[in-house]
Amino acid sequence: MTVQDENLKRLAEMGVGREPGFSESTALGYATKPFSSSAGMVSLTVPSGAGTAVKAAVEVMLRENPHRRTGRCTIDVFDAATTYTVTIDGNAHAEVGDTDIETTIDNLVADVNGGDPGAHGVPETEFGDFELEITGFDAATTYDAIINSVTVGVTGTTDADTTAAALKTALEADSRIKDLFTFTVAGAVITGVNKTNESYTLDAADTGGTGTIVFRAIPVRASRAGSGAASKLLLQATHAKAVTIVATQASGTGRWSLAADATTMTFALWGLNTGRTYPGTLTAKQWVIDEDDPTWMERIDCAGLTHLGVEVRSTDGLTRWAVGPADVE
Repeated sequence: MTVQDENLKRLAEMGVGREPGFSESTALGYATKPFSSSAGMVSLTVPSGAGTAVKAAVEVMLRENPHRRTGRCTIDVFDAATTYTVTIDGNAHAEVGDTDIETTIDNLVADVNGGDPGAHGVPETEFGDFELEITGFDAATTYDAIINSVTVGVTGTTDADTTAAALKTALEADSRIKDLFTFTVAGAVITGVNKTNESYTLDAADTGGTGTIVFRAIPVRASRAGSGAASKLLLQATHAKAVTIVATQASGTGRWSLAADATTMTFALWGLNTGRTYPGTLTAKQWVIDEDDPTWMERIDCAGLTHLGVEVRSTDGLTRWAVGPADVE
């Protein structure tokens, strides 16, 4: 092959499959049967309709959003005598049924967003967001935030809100901390967002006077999805690491359920050749993905295939997959 022929070949390859048109599966929380026909697979007809693709993109995802774990709790049966509990990283948030489903969910949202309170002198190892709150003001008190054993403190000035703003400014000015977090302040509450994928230690202290400061970890942020009887408790992690979510109920006749992203899964790729009736696995390999690597993406050579699909062989939560046949450009 001449150099010119080789260059033309490379240019042709570069123009293949640059705009896939994706078809995505529904969220799957269970192992699926091997494909026995093209049913449930994705047709490789290109988006323009001009024949079948020679390239296709395949995505397999543990998570709804790859950079964080997501879960939804649904009150399937409401009872005012039932206590609905969601436990996040071992910290329980419990609410007794109040008025109706929407009100109970709203109470749980507030409870979960209250975070996991810490104790002074007991540094906690965290990955996600945190909050510091000045809960008692005294001009004679020094308020300390202690992050990775670095103490940054300010003395009380004017009131709790002004002191919190001053502590935020001091944190942003410390060269050992400022590049690791984004800080915001609202009233007497400082929020720190971890900009890294590394852990850190968190503690707080108040010395002198009668002022008080508290700290709490915020491993997830909660909100209400939907309204009325269709309300759900939406939980979204504030970091990329694994976060455990468990839903339980006690007393009464109430019942609720959890649908959360998987933490591990295995899968295989299936293809259907042109003119054939039954599909088969593309290779003998079974892939495994987990929370350390929650996505698998590949560009598949699919010339001669009419359909592609992903068989979920095992999973401990919700997973998703998508296939995108691409036009030749």
